[in-house]
Amino acid sequence: MRRFAARDARCLAASAIEASYPLRRFKNARIPRQHPSRLFHASAAAQAVKPYLLADIGEGITECQVIQWFVQPGARVEQFDKICEVQSDKATVEITSRFDGVIKKLHYEADEVAKVGKPLVDIDIQSEISEEDQAIIESPEEKAPQTSGARHVSASKEQATAASSSGPIFPPPSSAPIAGDRDVPLTPIQRQMYKTMTRSLNIPHFLYTDTVDFASLNNIRRKLASSSSSSSSPAPKLSALPFIIKAVSMAVTSYPVLNAYLDDATDPAKPRLIHKAQHDIGVAVDSPGGLVVPVIRHVQAHSIASLAAEIARLAALARDGRLSVNELSGATFTVSNIGSVGGAAVAPVIVPPQVGILGVGRARPVPAFAADGVTVVRRDECVFSWSADHRVVDGATAARCAEEVRRLLEDVEGMVMRMK
Repeated sequence: MRRFAARDARCLAASAIEASYPLRRFKNARIPRQHPSRLFHASAAAQAVKPYLLADIGEGITECQVIQWFVQPGARVEQFDKICEVQSDKATVEITSRFDGVIKKLHYEADEVAKVGKPLVDIDIQSEISEEDQAIIESPEEKAPQTSGARHVSASKEQATAASSSGPIFPPPSSAPIAGDRDVPLTPIQRQMYKTMTRSLNIPHFLYTDTVDFASLNNIRRKLASSSSSSSSPAPKLSALPFIIKAVSMAVTSYPVLNAYLDDATDPAKPRLIHKAQHDIGVAVDSPGGLVVPVIRHVQAHSIASLAAEIARLAALARDGRLSVNELSGATFTVSNIGSVGGAAVAPVIVPPQVGILGVGRARPVPAFAADGVTVVRRDECVFSWSADHRVVDGATAARCAEEVRRLLEDVEGMVMRMK
């Protein structure tokens, strides 16, 4: 009798559980089905939701601005699926998922600043949603909000349609005055500029300027352009910049103190100067988002043609906002070609921990006396402005390095003969 009583008790308990959790009702319900383990073990469900932290993307970056989301809560993701696009003070980066699962929560809105090491999204790594339930989640009645990128694309399509019949897409600039003051937050690039230039104020700058005659440089550029035009596969037009960068690399080989880092953070009482074996030269580029400085690696191993190709590649990435953190970090010296925008001369500001920078002005024709002191000839003159950290670079060393660059560029054929 006791055996039958125990069996009846178990049956009654099972019936009670089934009544409390009618699993079969979920089959046609307008909500996602859940695994039975979720119903009996609440702790397992809590552990299944993983906060996805914004990882350290290098170069001491502590925060990023969320540009746009590629997912919304309820969306299913797999490993390496794009989650969002963020912009640091150095580059734009696409963040991808490390897990398979379902997005449960976005911790930031578009345009908000996310902290490195803090949760970016919550992902339920145990959720399994059927196609029927996925359709319910993404039903037309409750559309997911558009990201800023999607809104831009949508607006562009509408503008393009309207333009076919009503003229230009963009209206002419308004001449009306601004109604009032506006509180405009700094962009990530501006925030980085603020931090870097504030640090630069602690550097005693030694400024040195000289003029360089581009006659030899322009002559060889014309020869190369002429030979290229007659070729079946014309090479891209060469600017002066790859020659300048190569000349700087050749000069700092003799003056390594200018291709160095000053480490005064490890032990402020004992600062160190680290001579860098590799010439990784940063080139300041004006992009739609602001000034960026992509880096050309191992310049001493490049030819003039390969330097020109690398400059073109980095400039295209800068225009599209697609430079990676690696392409924007690690410069050992910087060349700022402000002459491409305008201006005869500039007082360039050193980017720590570097100890030197060259600013190149706009080349222009000027009259000058020839060697006989009587004949007036044309000179294609360009002002080179050097800044050096006067704590570790003396003026004579900076002047000698600048003079070496001038000699190389005023005899480009000789410079090419010396290239390794």
